[in-house]
Amino acid sequence: MKYFSLKANQDVRLSEAVQVTSEITSTEAYVSNEVRTVDLRFVDGTVKEFALYQNVPNPFESKTIIQFDLPEAAKATLTVFDQTGKVVKEIVGDYSAGSNQVELRRSDINGSGMLYYRLESGDYSAAKKMVIID
Repeated sequence: MKYFSLKANQDVRLSEAVQVTSEITSTEAYVSNEVRTVDLRFVDGTVKEFALYQNVPNPFESKTIIQFDLPEAAKATLTVFDQTGKVVKEIVGDYSAGSNQVELRRSDINGSGMLYYRLESGDYSAAKKMVIID
């Protein structure tokens, strides 16, 4: 199952403003040559757990975005380190409950190739890999 997020820029119920139809093209998805239906499910958007997502794009040349979810407003530390464990960038901030993101620029990071990033907030911690290409 694939997911995507929408955020309204004015007061509206997304369930009333967004729909999937076959008006222009068939509403179907393909997974390993199997046809599947497409439907929308609307949730309240409340984040109930800690999550760290893969940076996008990955690999990257000039900049990348790292998204994460916090169940409550808190201080968080994003640490980027190389394969030897040497810290190459650390970002500390106070983040809101819900979805958050950090932009990393190539110019902020001294290194290339395979790097790792870890997000820590309170009792929560998660790590991912990323690749910087020259």
